[in-house]
Amino acid sequence: MITVMLMGGMGNQLFQWVMGLEHSRRFNTELVLDTTHLRGKRSYALDQWEGINERTVTGSQRSVTEQTLPYSQHTVNQISDGSVLQGYWQSEKYFTSVQNDFRHLLVPRDKSFMNMDVFNAIVKEPLSVSVHVRRGDYLVSPHREFHGVLDMDYYTRSMNLMKNKLTRIETRRTGLLQEKVTEETVAPKFFVFSDDPEWTRSNFTGKDIVHVQPSTESIDIYLMGMCKNAIVANSSFSWWGAQLAKNDGQMVVAPYKWFGKPEDRGNARDIVPERWFRQ
Repeated sequence: MITVMLMGGMGNQLFQWVMGLEHSRRFNTELVLDTTHLRGKRSYALDQWEGINERTVTGSQRSVTEQTLPYSQHTVNQISDGSVLQGYWQSEKYFTSVQNDFRHLLVPRDKSFMNMDVFNAIVKEPLSVSVHVRRGDYLVSPHREFHGVLDMDYYTRSMNLMKNKLTRIETRRTGLLQEKVTEETVAPKFFVFSDDPEWTRSNFTGKDIVHVQPSTESIDIYLMGMCKNAIVANSSFSWWGAQLAKNDGQMVVAPYKWFGKPEDRGNARDIVPERWFRQ
């Protein structure tokens, strides 16, 4: 049996669950989720997903603890059948063998709150881009000092990078008796997700912007994952939105400034995959 101790909100719990999934598959044993540390504003969030049905317990005694935020092979080497894992495990390097499995498991259990107009718009858009803006708890201490709040300049630069990299000219041929050739510019469409929709509506404007009204956490992450490309905040929530995308040619932009304090920023080196752009 592999037990993982859950901490934090949805994004963090997903990291912890998939870390447990990796090693329960590795040892061909049961995965158990310990909810002892979920209290106050943090509650068990993983029951929002169809594919997460693991047994939950309380009172486990940790046996393997994450010592550093960057990936640690030394810590992985300590894991065996029966281990109780405590940490945040914020790197895809921790779950390489289940990369092709967890996406199929992360489907919202309750789809009744799904905005189908937004869903259909994302599906039909050839260059859809999710843009996640995290404000809310990041605006107050101690989260403001630890994480920092990304400014509009980051999003403007990231959107311009997307436009420069992704915009293309498509040639269309129509007509049967007399062929007609036309050219059409295909540019990114930005779907903006945020816990502060009033702020984003005031700051993100233009015909290429679609504002998505917040829904349940699982639906927001799922819809972000339906987009072919992503601009993420310094947040595990939007990290998962980008990670769920099934587009092989996906472009993701992430901030250099993942943590607020300069001395902490080196700890983010394994959070952001090397294939992502940094702004």
